[in-house]
Formats: sequence, C-alpha cells, structure tokens
Amino acid sequence: MPLLCCCTCCCPGLQARLDEEQAALARRQASYARDHDSLTPEDEDAFERGVEEAAFRTSILQKRLARHEETALQQYYL
Repeated sequence: MPLLCCCTCCCPGLQARLDEEQAALARRQASYARDHDSLTPEDEDAFERGVEEAAFRTSILQKRLARHEETALQQYYL
C-alpha cells in the first residue's frame, strides 16, 4: 500500500486517474478474453496497441503518484 501524503489537493486526482486507467484496462482484457475467437487480426493488433498504451499511461501515473507522495512527505517533515 502506498504511503499517503499530507495534501489533499492532487493525490485523490492522481489516484482516481490511475484507478480509472486500471479499470479500463481490466474491462478491455475481459472483452478480449470473451471475444478473442471472433476477432480479426486487425482487431487483435488494435487490442495489443491499446494494452501497450494503457500500460504506458498506468506506468506514468504510478511514477507521478509515487514522486508526489515522496515530495509531499519531504515537505511535511521539513
């Protein structure tokens, strides 16, 4: 579980965006698992690109949130 920072200005927003991105990826993966037998090669390529893009966005959001929490804790303890 990540550390919680002392501010309420942007952490909830960052965390909400991260949760939303992860939920969208989970929905996309569930849809793929359900329909993978009927997908065309183009649809499969589009799915793979979408997953890669979602993974990139998730990674960026995780890094931003971690950096923000670290910065906020440093400011809090100084």
